[in-house]
Amino acid sequence: MGGEVFRKTAAGLAEVRGRALGLDMRTRGLLILANGELTVEQLAQRVGFDPQRTLMALLGAGLIEPVPAASRPRPAPAAEARPAPPAPPPAPQRHPLEPEDLAAARTRALTLLSPHYGPDAVRMAEPLRGAVTPAEFARALATLRDTMSVHMGRKLAEKLATQIAHGP
Repeated sequence: MGGEVFRKTAAGLAEVRGRALGLDMRTRGLLILANGELTVEQLAQRVGFDPQRTLMALLGAGLIEPVPAASRPRPAPAAEARPAPPAPPPAPQRHPLEPEDLAAARTRALTLLSPHYGPDAVRMAEPLRGAVTPAEFARALATLRDTMSVHMGRKLAEKLATQIAHGP
């Protein structure tokens, strides 16, 4: 019986919709899964119990019927399967401190460093002000972050570097 396939009859479909017979949860679940495609073995895997007795009860009640082997859907042969399209190339990874707006990030650097370094903020921000590309700015900011972490701690330095790069 493991390879047999069952489908709902008209009475079975009416029972699923109307619940007139008051089937228990396991029996009702099995009736719902009897779709004319799943074998008894596949049904057993899905419901987590041996469904043979319950299937016989459903068959006796006229709620399901066996599907003839000739009318069962067959899986497509592997040769006909289309290959998956190639995956797009991965997007280049941006540095987490790479700003979207380089000019705004340069301005934020002086503004955010001033409370911590006073007049030395201009000297601390000099590598950031000289950066030409966002990637170069990110590398200079990472170096500055490491320097700041010595003076103010790792967490505050990380927070300040992120605010410089992306804003508050």
